[in-house]
Amino acid sequence: MAERISGPDGIFSKGALPATENQLARTIRILEAQSLETLALLDAATDAELDAEDSAIAQPMWMPWRTPRTILRHIADTEARTYPRWCGLPQLEPVDDLSEELGRSAKHIHEVILDMPRSFKTTHRHVTWTPVKLLRRLAYHERLELVFLRRRLHVR
Repeated sequence: MAERISGPDGIFSKGALPATENQLARTIRILEAQSLETLALLDAATDAELDAEDSAIAQPMWMPWRTPRTILRHIADTEARTYPRWCGLPQLEPVDDLSEELGRSAKHIHEVILDMPRSFKTTHRHVTWTPVKLLRRLAYHERLELVFLRRRLHVR
């Protein structure tokens, strides 16, 4: 059965329900697995590979980051600052060291997920956010970025 967008808020009907402990736990497991892969790719790459820009790699125009390093920074920034800010949740200050930034970011969003209210509705730039929507976006965001990170690092 297909989910439907409900009401003027533009969220899926299930997105309006309170987040369950099962949803929180599943999202945390997904994020942990993705974080391990992200850190492994970072650790295996040289500085030259992290800063390489390959114009032959197809990427959506709305994805402005064109090097592995900028993709990695974007992953950390999104989970540590962007999504939490849009939901009115605590944010984490950035640090310069990329490995530390990714590790701190992963830990931070884990804590945010566990501590956030199970039910809220907030709007950022005319987009409605709920705990369930946040969990859904977190679950696929890094996974999507990893596709392009692997392409840019020439890793399958």
